[in-house]
Amino acid sequence: MKRAENTNEIKSQVIESIIADDLIFTGRAATAMLIAYKSIVSSYNIDEPEVILPAISCATPANTALMAGLNPRFADVDLESGLTNLKYIQERYTAKTTAVVFIHSYGNTQDLLTLREWCDEKELILIEDNSIMSRLLNKPMRSLS
Repeated sequence: MKRAENTNEIKSQVIESIIADDLIFTGRAATAMLIAYKSIVSSYNIDEPEVILPAISCATPANTALMAGLNPRFADVDLESGLTNLKYIQERYTAKTTAVVFIHSYGNTQDLLTLREWCDEKELILIEDNSIMSRLLNKPMRSLS
């Protein structure tokens, strides 16, 4: 990949590398989550919509969900990895669930293809939060789903 010379080139290169339709640059992960959450709330016609989050993370994913009008539901995490998984997420699923947030953290990650397929089947939005992983690895992280 050649070095980008302006924001539009950076945007094009990132969209191509993650196979996305569009990209919004934000100054903080919290802003990105709030934008995503508000988009979800406006896309679903559900009273008291919910989002499933891992039980262990910083407060930002839950706080921004509340700000956007989503009720957080917390999925258990594996004691060894600190990550949630499909089994724990399915246990928290209800008819009001609109999205799932998977946070790659503590230097741990996992293949999310099965979770992606389940979210597609249930018509849920899957949000991957790689911000902690990227800092730990000191390099950008590509999605595993």
